Amino acid sequence: MKFTVKNITTDFSVYAISSIGKKILIGGTNNKLLIYEENNFKELASHKKSIKCTASFQNIFGCGSYDCTATIFREGKLFDEVFGPETEIKGIAINEKYIALATRGKTVWVVKYDLEIEIDTVLEDHTQDIKGCCFNNNRLFTYSYDGTIKIYEKNDSLDSWELIQSIYEGNTVWDISFTNDHLVSANDDGYIRVYSMYDEYVLIREISASLYPIHSICTFKENICFILNRDHLCIIDLEGNILEKIEKMNEINCLNYSEEMNSILVGQNGSFKIINII
Repeated sequence: MKFTVKNITTDFSVYAISSIGKKILIGGTNNKLLIYEENNFKELASHKKSIKCTASFQNIFGCGSYDCTATIFREGKLFDEVFGPETEIKGIAINEKYIALATRGKTVWVVKYDLEIEIDTVLEDHTQDIKGCCFNNNRLFTYSYDGTIKIYEKNDSLDSWELIQSIYEGNTVWDISFTNDHLVSANDDGYIRVYSMYDEYVLIREISASLYPIHSICTFKENICFILNRDHLCIIDLEGNILEKIEKMNEINCLNYSEEMNSILVGQNGSFKIINII
């Protein structure tokens, strides 16, 4: 595997990184949502506390903050702000109809948007802090300190979100990602678990991947990229075979894959990196 690495220095720790097209969304300890394009930064929003998560879907993007609020943009302009959660927002996910916010207070706030944003429901099935959330195939996935991944589906006839599966892993689930019909999880025990979809998600493989908790993971082309032992990146296939190691990157906080850029985006303390896969 061939790649190039571009390092961009910041004066803050990058806790959240994602992309919208070929633009990079960045959030962290400077409390600001920034967009990076062609070697330039543009400030989009300012919060009272650190920004922990960013996400995008088509022309909608946004961020969630430890100040318990989220800021949403549409077509590059401020669309709305979400108030309501009483604890830190740790995860945000967006699809064509809904925005989900995962909170420290064991709840997931789901809002729907059209001409305006309104609260759809608050999910309360987790028993501890929720680390994050994401949409995949019109289902909502949430994961938590309680060691579970919970999967919801919207029942339009009842106008409610139904819990259709709960996967118990036994330790904190720090992150999840998807590739084709596989669900991949990163766990506090240093294992990566691969699930395949049948009638429901079934565990097909456990990979002992790191001596330390794996805090962030992303997938691309049926490969898995994860933080290895805190300071390195490792890329493996779904069988657990090592394809590439990128060592001594130091203090990695978050990962994301940009399909448009064919790049792995890496958030760190005092910098972020664009790893372009050739």
